[in-house]
Order: sequence, then structure tokens, then C-alpha cells
Amino acid sequence: MRIAVIGAGLAGLTAARTLHDDGHSVVVWEKARGPGGRTSTRRGPDGMRFDHGAPFLHDGPLALEGLEALGTYAVNLPGGAVRREVVGIPSANAPAKALAHGLDVRPLARVETILRAGDGWHLAGEDGGALGSFDSVIVTAPAPQAAQLLAGAAPRLAARAADVEFAPCWSVMAAWGSPLDLGFTATEDIPGIACAVADGAKPGRTAGERWVLQADEDLSTAYLDVDADEVIDLLLARWFERVGRRADPVHVTAHRWRYARPRTPLPETYLREDTLLVAGDWCGGASAGAAVRSGADAAATLVAA
Repeated sequence: MRIAVIGAGLAGLTAARTLHDDGHSVVVWEKARGPGGRTSTRRGPDGMRFDHGAPFLHDGPLALEGLEALGTYAVNLPGGAVRREVVGIPSANAPAKALAHGLDVRPLARVETILRAGDGWHLAGEDGGALGSFDSVIVTAPAPQAAQLLAGAAPRLAARAADVEFAPCWSVMAAWGSPLDLGFTATEDIPGIACAVADGAKPGRTAGERWVLQADEDLSTAYLDVDADEVIDLLLARWFERVGRRADPVHVTAHRWRYARPRTPLPETYLREDTLLVAGDWCGGASAGAAVRSGADAAATLVAA
């Protein structure tokens, strides 16, 4: 079969890898610059890298078993407690890159329309230009975006996707030129900040005092459409209050994830209408592991057919 996968996150790439390895012709369409989805990594100056999406790969060890780009991060919490988390090595998007290796991934390509074309499907881009015809399509975008994309081709699937609510998240990425000597590498005790994680302390990373501060759902929702500089100032002020001193960063930027985390995931691991399928971390869970299982299950039903 000739199959299109829309989205190069963990769900889409798992599906694509499974189908490619089964001998099918697969094209992955990704609107961003590269694979990873919400496990993406942002590049900063002087080789800095920030895991500004999912800080950890929850529920990942079993679902992602076999990928070399995984490791364990011993997170030092305030008060001396240690918690172990699964992370990509040497970056959050490393597992996605491993899955994408050897696949036909088309970056910076936004699919705008899915149309029935005989027994298959026709894809069109932003300007209406043809992207090709396929025997099957797997949509792995966040549910609100999937609902829009599916509205014309599969209203029933679009309605199911529209039932899923997503929470937004602002991520502030900051780097300091000298150690802050905080005594911990992650904390979740700052008002308005769901988590603060030291990226430079993760395994496989270059050394450096780099932190990602992720606003909680309430703050992210309240400040969803404000200027990024206002969010940076707010989160840094709360960070400085937590650490007890002000130390201005040498680099700081922010990213808004409008669709960061599914609030109300569906019970099914994938949706299907004929040869049009839908998968993602909002199908059957709300984690990296759920995304991988969803993509694998969607691919398996096509292989079985």
C-alpha cells in the first residue's frame, strides 16, 4: 500500500516505522522543521539545546523498548528525594529521530485537506497544491487540529476528535553563564509553574545551567494569547522568588504549546473509518507511551488487513 502519515510525533513515526518495515510505501508529512512533535528540542545560541516540550517520556520504557535513544534521568528534587524518569538521549527528540531514520519524512509540509479519491485519499497543502494520492491515511495531529482536518473527509471521526480537550502550556527556556548551585535538578513547587527541569543535568547533554520552566494549565490558559515577553517576565519572577535571588539569564526565550496535553483522551487506542485512521497520545491515554501504542495499533490494523 501507499500510505500517508500526517504528523511526525511519536504516534505518527511509530505507525510509519511499522508500516515501512512491513514493506509498504510510507510518506510522513510534518509541518515543523523536523520530527519529534511535543518531544521536540529547541536550539539556542552557542550550541544550547532545550527540551521545551515533554520534559520526560512518561510510560515510555515498555512502549519504546528497543530504541537506543532512551535513558534514565535520576532527578534530584528539593529536600534530597530522587525520582527516576525516562528521557531521550542526547535530546528529547532523539527517540523520534531514531524512529524516523530511513523514512520518507517531509518537513515544513502542512496538509490542509483530505479528500476521498476513488478507493483512496487525496492530500492537498496550504495553497491547495496536490501532495499526492494514497491508499490509506493516518492522521496523528493533536485532536483539535485533527478534527479540522477530518471535517470534510470523515465527519464521524472529526466529531470524536472534537470531543477531546487539550490543555495549553507556555515553556520558558533560560540559560545562565555560571552555576546556580541550587541543590536540585527539578522542582514542582513553584506557584504557576507545573515543573522546572535542569536540561544540562540530563544524561548525554552538554554541561551548562539551562532550565525549562513550564507554566501550569491555569496560568497557560490565562496568558494563552499574551506576548511571550510578558510570560517570560512572569515565570522568571516566580523562579527568582523560589531560588531566593535574582540572577539574570544570558539567554531566554519562550514557546507556546497551544495543544500540550490531552485533558480528556478517548478510550480507544485509534479510530478508523475505512482506510482513514486517527492516532495520537489522546487515543488510549495521555503520555508518550500512549502515543507509541496508538501508532502501533493503527499500523497493525492496516497490516492485518
